[in-house]
Formats: sequence, C-alpha cells, structure tokens
Amino acid sequence: KYLFDDSYPNLPLVHGVIEGVLPGQLYTDSEYLPTRCLVLTDAAYAFSVGLRQPDDVFHALEILGDRPEIKLVIPELSLTDAASYGLVPVPRRQYRYVAAFPPAAENTSGYHVLPVVDETLFRRCRWSEFIGSILGGVANFHERATVFVLWDPHTDEIVSEAFAIRSRRFAEIAAVTSPSHQGRGLSTLLCNQLIHWVMVRKLQPVWSCDEMNA
Repeated sequence: KYLFDDSYPNLPLVHGVIEGVLPGQLYTDSEYLPTRCLVLTDAAYAFSVGLRQPDDVFHALEILGDRPEIKLVIPELSLTDAASYGLVPVPRRQYRYVAAFPPAAENTSGYHVLPVVDETLFRRCRWSEFIGSILGGVANFHERATVFVLWDPHTDEIVSEAFAIRSRRFAEIAAVTSPSHQGRGLSTLLCNQLIHWVMVRKLQPVWSCDEMNA
C-alpha cells in the first residue's frame, strides 16, 4: 500500500483489493518490495503505479486483455502520450474529508433517511448492480459497504441513494438521485448523513467522479 499515497484516486478501492476486503487481482514486480503495481477490481476500474516505461504500460494493457471499457489510472502517463496506447483521457475530480466534519445538514426534504440493512431494499436501489459489481455481488453489500437512501413514505419510492464502499481506513462515497428528483440537493443531504456516519467510525471519506458528473 505504501506505493499509493493518500492523494491517489479511488484509494478505498485500491486499499480494499490489497487488503482482501474487496474482490480483485493484484500484480507486482516483486513480492516483498515492489516498485510497480497493478490493482484490478472486479468492476470496470484498474489502478497502477510505477508504470514509467512503454513496456510497463503495454504489459498492463495485456493483463487487462479483452475486458470491455475500463477506467485505468496511470499517474505517470501524460495526456499527450495516452493516445499512443489507444487510451482516452477522462478528467476526474476527487474530494476528501481529512479531519473536520462537514456541517450537519437538516433534513427538510419530506423524505425519510433509511439505512439499508437487508438485501431486499438494497436490490431496489438503481445502482445495486453497479455497486454489487465492485463488492463481488449484491449479497456482499452489508459486509463491504454502507448504504443510506431517501425514501418517500407516500409513494414507497427510493428517490436518492448514497453508498460508502469501505476499506480499513477509507470509504469511497458514491451517490445517485432519481432523474425526476434531481436539482433539489437530495444527494448533498444524503451524503452529509452518510459522511458523518463514516467519520464517526474513524474512516476517511473519499468522493471521486468524472469531471462531467461533478
């Protein structure tokens, strides 16, 4: 883990695979003191460090093989060089709460904040399959993630969802709101509740997304 500093993208996913908390594969150039590393999740994400030579990059791409579209982090690769490997750069944005808690947000939405404690409710979430692909299956959500939803008691609809995918030190935050309820700050409200829950348990929240979704 020492190869991936605290500013590395999606650090909870990287640490989760290395720690064996999340499913995936780990490739290194040495068992004891590696200088190059490739971390593959079971979802469409891969993370590398130390790939400074063309042969290193080509070898990583060979390992990825015929996988469908995948997001691969290569910190050492410049934007201009990416095209020579057939890669398309995707701008990303990342936020972290290191110590200070975000100000508490009052729930004036009219919806209820519910922790997801059973698989039945989790499967109702629109991102259940996506998050399940990272966790190694929907059945693993309670062991490897924490999920809050905003629930409309009048229509029995889940209007917004927030997920924390946990490693031992970090939690990757993800959120989605029903299209018909977007633009009302519901994800902000729900993530505020989830981030407080995460930080009380001494985990550091990390929130990453494509620039177009920021």
